[in-house]
Amino acid sequence: MEIEHWAQELRVSCFALAVGLKSEGLVGDSAFERIKSHRVQRDLKIDPELPAQLTPHQRDRKSRLLAKGLSDSYVILCMEAASQGLITHGRLAEALLCDSDELHDLLSLYGKSRNGH
Repeated sequence: MEIEHWAQELRVSCFALAVGLKSEGLVGDSAFERIKSHRVQRDLKIDPELPAQLTPHQRDRKSRLLAKGLSDSYVILCMEAASQGLITHGRLAEALLCDSDELHDLLSLYGKSRNGH
């Protein structure tokens, strides 16, 4: 449906799309109600944290991170802190809720090595 398409394209919920259109005066009350009642199916949602170019292994690993509540921005921030010597690799593993072996995989996923490059 057109509404779901535009919500997906703009990476917003149908409700947020309806509110935006209404606040800009682009739709009236009846269209607002109709748009906000739509939902993008869960299996069709595009997650900006899981871009299409990821390999199946990378997608699985990032999905597991997200399930733990670890966003891309948080992981990158933690890795930058470790590469700057602000935290140890042990503390990095703790912050990323993983053990030493998992940390190695995670660093590889983000194109990093133990020495920060």
